[in-house]
Amino acid sequence: MTFTTNWPDGTKSVRVNRTNGNNNMSYIQTTMQKDHYWNEDATKNGHHRKVDMPKSASNPTLVNDGVLFAKNTTDTKTEVFYTNNSKTYQLSPTFKSGTKELGANYVTVDSVPTNVYGEIVMWRGSQIQTGTFISDATKVYTFSTLIKIKSNTDARPRFVEFGNGAEASGFDIQAKIGSGSSGTVGDWEYRITYRDI
Repeated sequence: MTFTTNWPDGTKSVRVNRTNGNNNMSYIQTTMQKDHYWNEDATKNGHHRKVDMPKSASNPTLVNDGVLFAKNTTDTKTEVFYTNNSKTYQLSPTFKSGTKELGANYVTVDSVPTNVYGEIVMWRGSQIQTGTFISDATKVYTFSTLIKIKSNTDARPRFVEFGNGAEASGFDIQAKIGSGSSGTVGDWEYRITYRDI
């Protein structure tokens, strides 16, 4: 099915133009139905079914006040970005998940690329630990969020301690059971989200 740009052709009869006109209408409907409701439901017609966009190699040229687009992040994951006249923002974070056995010594939970910032959540049963991190050109620095437990005399226990100084190892997020905490040795689930700086 092809689309005839110059239609109707004024040098040809209505009858001859009919085929191209029918093809154009079929092309429009088929193409619009890729992302939209189109001639299907009177309450939904014209509305988006989904937004499907090919990734851009670079930030698109701004024609109006803002552009929503997909492109690769630093670690080649395709995510959603928004750009306006002053800055480009990554809207959808890159996501990682898994399970890691924690003990008294630092171990690598997962790795992140250069120049990103984000959050990590780890849990084992009812115990939960959150943290934040940022990476530069040489390593990632991860910090445990302080958690206050009402029944605990220590107002700031850390079930899990994250490596952020000398114990930071390249771009590997390091973690261990918090010293003096009631964090238990064993498998901890984790979720990591991050965005390009």
